Amino acid sequence: QGSTLGPAYKHWLRAKFFQQYRLFFRYHKASKAIVYAWVNDEDTKRAYDSPDDAYRVFRAMLQGGNPPDSWDALLTTPKAPRRAPRRASRSARAARRPATNRSATTRWGWS
Repeated sequence: QGSTLGPAYKHWLRAKFFQQYRLFFRYHKASKAIVYAWVNDEDTKRAYDSPDDAYRVFRAMLQGGNPPDSWDALLTTPKAPRRAPRRASRSARAARRPATNRSATTRWGWS
């Protein structure tokens, strides 16, 4: 897959999307498993020699130990906690209702 991350991280692979997005992952042939580690976003688009370049940011993450570089540690690292979806306010829920039914009911008193 190249040496963009450096020789120490050749076992990390990436998939390219469009021109500036990268998905970094590893696979383990014996266990038939793929672990997705990180996908860059608008703030870390692929841009050569940029401090926000996706490869530079991911390399710094690896050097900092997140995600871990060893396969066993990668499998035992807990996932980020999921946030519960925020409940919409009453006015936001009312705004999503079809306006035609609501206005006809209130204007003409239909049930």
